[in-house]
Amino acid sequence: MAYDLRESALSHLRWHVTHASMRGRNARENSLWMSSLNLASGQPLGPERPEGIAKRCYRFIESPWGSNLYWDVPLLAASHLASGCSGDPLFADAADAYARDYIALCTSASGLFWWGNHYYYDSLKGSPVFFSGDGTEPQAVQPSDCCHYHETRPLRVPWELLWRVNPGAVEKSIRAQAMMHIVDPATGEFNRHADNKAEHPFQEAGGILAESLCWLGVQVCDENLVDLAEMVLRFNFNAAHASTGLMPVSPRKIRWDFHTATSETGLWAGCALRCHALTGRPAFQEMAAIAMAVWLDHAWDADAMMFLGRLDVTTGKADRTPRSTPYQPCEYCDPWEPLFPAHDYPIQAAETCLRLFQETGRPAFRDGTEHWLRHFEKTLPARCGKGGYAEHYGRMLHWLTGVETAGWKAAAPLRERLYAEIRQYLLFDNRLLRSHPGEDRCDAVDGMGFLLWALLEAGTVENRSWEPW
Repeated sequence: MAYDLRESALSHLRWHVTHASMRGRNARENSLWMSSLNLASGQPLGPERPEGIAKRCYRFIESPWGSNLYWDVPLLAASHLASGCSGDPLFADAADAYARDYIALCTSASGLFWWGNHYYYDSLKGSPVFFSGDGTEPQAVQPSDCCHYHETRPLRVPWELLWRVNPGAVEKSIRAQAMMHIVDPATGEFNRHADNKAEHPFQEAGGILAESLCWLGVQVCDENLVDLAEMVLRFNFNAAHASTGLMPVSPRKIRWDFHTATSETGLWAGCALRCHALTGRPAFQEMAAIAMAVWLDHAWDADAMMFLGRLDVTTGKADRTPRSTPYQPCEYCDPWEPLFPAHDYPIQAAETCLRLFQETGRPAFRDGTEHWLRHFEKTLPARCGKGGYAEHYGRMLHWLTGVETAGWKAAAPLRERLYAEIRQYLLFDNRLLRSHPGEDRCDAVDGMGFLLWALLEAGTVENRSWEPW
């Protein structure tokens, strides 16, 4: 383990919990963390960026001058891990206070939380706000707003950590997701938004929804929730094309994602595996293994030694046509692409591949893990030498640690290359970490919690209360 970076991770967290508390002219007194901070001054920042800094998300997802618990969920996990490995309760206490106050301030009439891709708490307005289309300024939500634009994608939710501070609100929120995201319980059809419309059943949204339902089902001993989770997963699974077995990103509206399979299948399969771990139900693992094996078989380009970004589900062949939108993958999977959601999740797919090999021992997943090692090696240095974002370095460090533990010695030199890049692009003042290169700031939407968790995880297995992977 790179000891200096581990110490920087702890130093960064100490700095963060000191400086991140909500500030604003109209903000109520609370423990919310600001979404963007200047590393030099510790002051909150707006959305303005210097020329040349890659855009991470669209619209107001970065929650300017505000707070968004959803993008901070990996940071909650890192804070609890930091308290476990340091013995200092400061980090976990600050994370609990943040979660407690956010839930109190940002819970809708339906029980869904105002967070994610369309809602956040605005410190200047002193209230939760909503935004939708491009060019639409965020507006304060009304008390009667039931949160129909609620989304939980592409991050898992640390329900264990939120349950610590408000179990009643967590149960109500997950049950509201079951009621408002699922269009047809008989088929498992769902929508990314909580509006009961048959519209965009993205794999990522379905996988995360199913995992949430399983988590609560086990927590409160409600087998009906587990049954519902299985139906949600089967909706995407049953949409696989009869000729190829490939699952489309979204099997509803006729547009590019209706015809296309991507590495998002790996994110979906990872959620299915965690459903299996929670419940012991074999169907979850079976669906994950089938879907992942099919995608690995079609997506690997042996000549390029890389995985393809887009596959035509009807033929299984590469889709090399020009992208019709920036929110779809390139020709090959890109683990360093800053912009999301691009429906490309190669590191999550690699995590699922490794876990399937560990659980099943099947050669397809052993070979897939080796292929991912070659693929990732070919993508370094990150972004052709421009440097990667915090989430991607953190995810890849964690995956390489798992791969090396499983017996692949080739993972160690790759991890050392990542440490060198982190020092070069993200280390600030030898004690703090930027969340992206080229700017002395830290943004929640960049996934700093993933990097801090990965830097802290060595030797702290017994203190892991929740893992963000």
